Amino acid sequence: MFGSLLGGFMTEYFHPSYSFLLYSLFGLVVMLLGFNLDPEAEEDVTAAEDEKGRKRAFLEEVRHNLSQIRGAIKLPEVYQTLVFFLLVGLVEPSFGDFWYYFQLNVIKFTKFQYAMFGVLGYASLSLGTLYYNLYLKEHEVRTLLKWACYMGVVGSLLSLFFVLRWNLACGISDIFCIVFTDIVLGTLGLAYSQLPTMVLFAKITPSSIEATFFAFLTGTLNFSNTVMRPLVGSMLNDYFVGVTAEDLSQFYVLCLVSMATSLIPFTFLHLVPLKEEIKQWQEGREKVQEQ
Repeated sequence: MFGSLLGGFMTEYFHPSYSFLLYSLFGLVVMLLGFNLDPEAEEDVTAAEDEKGRKRAFLEEVRHNLSQIRGAIKLPEVYQTLVFFLLVGLVEPSFGDFWYYFQLNVIKFTKFQYAMFGVLGYASLSLGTLYYNLYLKEHEVRTLLKWACYMGVVGSLLSLFFVLRWNLACGISDIFCIVFTDIVLGTLGLAYSQLPTMVLFAKITPSSIEATFFAFLTGTLNFSNTVMRPLVGSMLNDYFVGVTAEDLSQFYVLCLVSMATSLIPFTFLHLVPLKEEIKQWQEGREKVQEQ
């Protein structure tokens, strides 16, 4: 939240070079603090690991972790989940970069206003967490993700409504539209999608490799959301639409594409395992190991 406030102020009133300079100084501060870490604390950790017999050479540790990950991927609850999120990244493109230019170049929001929308997004994190803990944590993850897909369709419709400027025709201001979507859809998106996904990852992570495999699952999810979806969106735009930062007249076409593709995940939502399915698979493997 503090970063959004500072970033909005810097980009609004200072040359970008000064913003990058300040950003680099934070990295320098972290490095200097690292030099001041207590060496004895590191030695204590190393000694404790030696006592438990878990110290390995770096390459051996990497090979060991990769071997465990390969074995875990073969589990049905794991590979079905991975396939689901990779398919989402492949068939549901993201056009977030174009939204930035649309809000600044067409709507004429200032950079500081744009940063404040990010602050609202952080506020929605608290609301989404509270809502999930109060009302949703006992529900099936597949059910919550289905509702998240419904909200994705609604969000795409609202985006098209906003891009075509129909909100002004209805007497609804741009600021109200952005604030409403950031708070309401941001809160619901966290409660129905992000938190249930983390819970699902915790349930399907095999024992003895919890940290390694949970990091692998979250890394795959981030790869799908932050690499695959923007990449597919950029390719679709480059080859078929041609929207640029200077010419956003066809941006509504990308919104139509987003609305159409938001329906596709419904076709493979069954890949997300249910609680009972996960329990049966895990109990079955335990019985086999006992025999």
